[in-house]
Amino acid sequence: MTAPAALFFISAVTTTLALFAPVGWMALALFTPAMLSFAFMLPCAFGAGHLVAGRGREALASSLGMVGSGLLGPALGPLLVGVVSDAATTASIPNGLGLGLLIVPTASVLAGVACLVANRRIFDAYFSRR
Repeated sequence: MTAPAALFFISAVTTTLALFAPVGWMALALFTPAMLSFAFMLPCAFGAGHLVAGRGREALASSLGMVGSGLLGPALGPLLVGVVSDAATTASIPNGLGLGLLIVPTASVLAGVACLVANRRIFDAYFSRR
């Protein structure tokens, strides 16, 4: 298992626990892996992008990686959390915001699975050429 995928899976578990933590300091401590997962993901994403793009197109791969990480999550995340939160509040479910924030661990699990799939495809493509 790759380090970014493992960190995404760990951050999904700790983020879920943090959303139900009874004390503020415990929630902050449990949110730390989620905060670090983004920082640890970027160098691996650049390296994978450079391998996929090929020689001479590394800058394009880096820029697309930055656009994907900087626009997709920050743009769609609050929208999806708000939709789930509003739907839960309309259905008279208590703590609708907490329920909406459970999208974050789900996204972390999906990111971990995407890292594993990308790692496998890059590994197969790299070693099948030799």
